[in-house]
Amino acid sequence: MPSDAVGSSGGPFAFMIFGTTFYVITQAKHASEIDKNTEALSFDEFVQDFIRSAGLSESAVQACFLQRLAKEKSGFPNPSGHPLGILIRQMQVHQLHPGVYQRALEARFLRSFHRQLRVEHISHITQAQTSGPISMYKWCADFFTRAGEYAYFGNTLGDIDPDFSKKFYVFDELSWQITYRIPKLFAKKMSAAQNTLQRSLKTYFQIPQSQRDETAWFTTAVEDELRAIGVSDDDIATIFLTVYLTINTNTRRATFWMMAYILHSPSLVQALRNEIAQAFEGYDLVNPSYVFDKSLCPQLEAVWLETLRLSSSGSSVRCINKDTIIGGKILRKGNKIMIPSRLLHMDDTIYTEDSSLFRPERFLDTGNRVRGGWWRPFGGGKSICTGRYVAEHAIKMCVSIILHRFDVRLTDGAHLPQGDEGIPGLGIMGLKKGEDTWDNVSARSFDG
Repeated sequence: MPSDAVGSSGGPFAFMIFGTTFYVITQAKHASEIDKNTEALSFDEFVQDFIRSAGLSESAVQACFLQRLAKEKSGFPNPSGHPLGILIRQMQVHQLHPGVYQRALEARFLRSFHRQLRVEHISHITQAQTSGPISMYKWCADFFTRAGEYAYFGNTLGDIDPDFSKKFYVFDELSWQITYRIPKLFAKKMSAAQNTLQRSLKTYFQIPQSQRDETAWFTTAVEDELRAIGVSDDDIATIFLTVYLTINTNTRRATFWMMAYILHSPSLVQALRNEIAQAFEGYDLVNPSYVFDKSLCPQLEAVWLETLRLSSSGSSVRCINKDTIIGGKILRKGNKIMIPSRLLHMDDTIYTEDSSLFRPERFLDTGNRVRGGWWRPFGGGKSICTGRYVAEHAIKMCVSIILHRFDVRLTDGAHLPQGDEGIPGLGIMGLKKGEDTWDNVSARSFDG
């Protein structure tokens, strides 16, 4: 590595994996520089590399990312004549940012939570029919993945493969192998699950749209755009598997960590129940906007922010298109930049000397710690998560419903599980091997 590329404390440092050099950014001011430098530093190549590794054909890559579309085309507006790959991100914003489509999607999540979050629906995870020990990690994965699937694909995908969410769990836990281009010889389990999921998605998209149940606007609109440029069913399935991944991988994990931190802070359970009570009538959450309101539910908001701070292990990634100076160091063309959110979130000068501890009150004391380059749970700049608004609302809804509907008690000797910081990822960390926890779950009584 050239001496002018890395070196001084606080500046970028580098490592190599499978022949690619990654520069790691350790300072918020440098992260902000990178977010603004869209000329020399690009996110688009990373997306293309990822989706190629996921199995998208080269002809589809060319059609989606390198072929500019007409400005006057039918379908979703394209006044700048962007390729479809960029247009799809704009369509995600249209679906997921505050507005009619966002509210419709959140209503689907809530409908699924009301349906799935019942004791009788978790017997396939528990060790008893109506109550008993349950893997919180697998439970959150199960009901949240089913909710995301229903929100975007209605009931049809589940009808094609009732175990789709279970197979996705296997794939998702290993999907980092796609990002880092692990050879298939060493990624057989991930590849097998991926192939099964893609076959089910292909079957889904071969069913006429009129015969599918409750499909989200985004799903139908993107499919129409892909078919208009001649993308095959196999490639459509591959693209939507990556969509499915972005819908579910971080939300299910963030829900787990939020519940884990709450359960290991016993005083929070009743405090949060008291705070969210007015949003419920009997068993059901009838006023979700109440739990979204930071002034009405400040403790829920603080727990959400602190959970994101502690559990975010993803990195924003940029490809370097020309030599660039960041932090006084030359970052060479052809390599990649990583901005690891966890490194910034654990800075003691920003979050005090106890930054490794769960202390939601730090977000009750001041709001300035969620701004600026030190706060990156959703990435930043061009690659900032388009689904951050829906993710926040969906997670707050389901955590509120769990606290309201269930008594969840830690088993004897239970400890706060450890996240797997050693597995690279693009968002919320998973569990370290052997750290899965089993909690006792039973329905709360609402008599009187």
